[in-house]
Amino acid sequence: MKELILLVLCLLFLSHAKPPTWSPNGSCGKSKYHDAGNHPLPTPTIVGGIEARPNEFPWQVSLQTRDGRHFCGGSIINDRWVLTAAHCVQGKKPVGYMVVAGIHKLDTGVNASTVAMHEIESFIVHENFNSNTIENDIALTKVKKSIKMDTNVNAVCAPDSNDQYAFEKAAVSGWGLLKPGSLEGADALRYTTLNTTTNELCTKMHSGYIGNKPAVTVDMICATDNMNDTKTSTCQMDSGGPLVKKEKDGIFRLVGVVSWSLGCAQKYPGVYARVTHFENWILKHIK
Repeated sequence: MKELILLVLCLLFLSHAKPPTWSPNGSCGKSKYHDAGNHPLPTPTIVGGIEARPNEFPWQVSLQTRDGRHFCGGSIINDRWVLTAAHCVQGKKPVGYMVVAGIHKLDTGVNASTVAMHEIESFIVHENFNSNTIENDIALTKVKKSIKMDTNVNAVCAPDSNDQYAFEKAAVSGWGLLKPGSLEGADALRYTTLNTTTNELCTKMHSGYIGNKPAVTVDMICATDNMNDTKTSTCQMDSGGPLVKKEKDGIFRLVGVVSWSLGCAQKYPGVYARVTHFENWILKHIK
């Protein structure tokens, strides 16, 4: 009888136990700075931005080779999963790479107490990713062991699936190149604020570009700087990083993943994978 009761209790526990999911609310999306992402930006880098405060964007991670070379950014969405761009990890084997959470300075801060190195269990690249058109530029990275959440490392919240996020203030962060044509990436995490726009307006703004360019499709979202002249933007090695919107209650939601642009800090909006477009795909794989 005792064994039967234990079996029933175990079954009840299993029936109510849920795998970690990407919750739109709860403890996600919180920065330890109440004014995170609000700082006024000087003009001229992220190109045209400023240095973030340590762990101001606690969901931001660095994707690195095992010898410590940063190549892309990513966003923690729960304790086992990081969202990044497909073009960052396509064709890569997990054994050669790491997720680095809680880091601020790539070179001088690698031994900081907030830093946690995570081995990667698997990459899941969107099955319809097209490297020519850059459509479906989204990928998931699963770490082998749970990411410990605290004030320095935290998941970002899911976006509102009913929101188009047009003409909204957003922040983008990363360790990318400091200026166009440079080989120098940022040591400390940087960020800038941008305005999201509609895909129609983005396409119109891209129309002046002479040369081959991808189309802006429904799975993408565009953002330009606050003066709409794109003096601030993302650049190489910012790829895969977060474009976030800060809500009135101070919670940050992930609305885009850094994908592509027509140069760095040019007069054309940057283009991001639209996270709302991929929510069902994300939830299917992390459940």
